[in-house]
Amino acid sequence: MIKKRNIEESIKAFDNGHYADPDVNVQKAAGWDVWSCKDETLLERTNELYDFLKRVVKQPFIDVKNQCVRFVNQNTLNGDNLDAIWILDRKTKKVLHVIFPSIKRLGFDTVEVWSYTEDTPLFFSCDLKDFVK
Repeated sequence: MIKKRNIEESIKAFDNGHYADPDVNVQKAAGWDVWSCKDETLLERTNELYDFLKRVVKQPFIDVKNQCVRFVNQNTLNGDNLDAIWILDRKTKKVLHVIFPSIKRLGFDTVEVWSYTEDTPLFFSCDLKDFVK
């Protein structure tokens, strides 16, 4: 079994170009777990999600040493593809947070975060520019 990189290691690998190949296996190593979008779009989505992740790693709920990241792409009910960043405990692999980086609602970009504390989901939504300060 391949050791899952922590968030800090994953960002460093991204910055060093380790995920710059569109090959599906490279994109899986970048963090893709589940996707319904075309394989050819994974590299672009990887770039966008890592750019976002690098802007938000200072959020108090993100522990770059003890958490790892997975990317998920899902179809919405209206047929759009929606990307999400899953933040997991590196040891237990338990999902701690699910971040939807940019959701168009009410005419502006928002970030939605679902956090799981003792199996109870907590939800908050805020303006993207406020989240990445």
